[in-house]
Amino acid sequence: MTDARPHVRTYTAPRGVKAGIATVLATTAGLFALYPVLLDTATDFGTALFFGLPAGALLFMIVVTLRAATIVGQSGITIRMARLRKAAWRDIVAIEVEPYDDGQGRTRDQLVIYTRDARRTPLPYVTETHGPLQTSARTIREIWERQRGEDWLPLPTAVATGRGKATQRQKSADKAVTALRLLNALVQITLYGILVTATIMELTG
Repeated sequence: MTDARPHVRTYTAPRGVKAGIATVLATTAGLFALYPVLLDTATDFGTALFFGLPAGALLFMIVVTLRAATIVGQSGITIRMARLRKAAWRDIVAIEVEPYDDGQGRTRDQLVIYTRDARRTPLPYVTETHGPLQTSARTIREIWERQRGEDWLPLPTAVATGRGKATQRQKSADKAVTALRLLNALVQITLYGILVTATIMELTG
């Protein structure tokens, strides 16, 4: 976390975490890209596409991982992921610490903001890495209360609506995650099958 000037804080993943994620993804992407060469089918468009798309997706994930951040500035909060989203201080109606399932059967806390358009947005990398989460939440709330303007008015219905929408999105996300896991298993089985078949053909050819 940096504090280059008053009211400006940037929350990102630690360098070690970034390097680890990038290394794993880059290695996997490289293997996907090399499979057609190893199988001597690099000139086959279908095979190149089959392996090239996952490699491209993994490289995209590397870019997102390296640039992801929560930027707390003088005019509001900027959330930098695959795309950039900005929330002006005057449009934020609540900043809350809420639990979430980390996908591994554990419940963790995260900092989220609610805006006047009834949108609930988790803040990436505002985590215990930068100190106690409640301390980070208090710091950001203090900046929000100073910067939102004297004419700011609360809007409780936006929080309730935002939570309801988030619940529905989570249900859809859970279904999507299940489908992706099945697809991932299918892709892995296919890849291993291709590699085993190619190895046998090479040894017996």
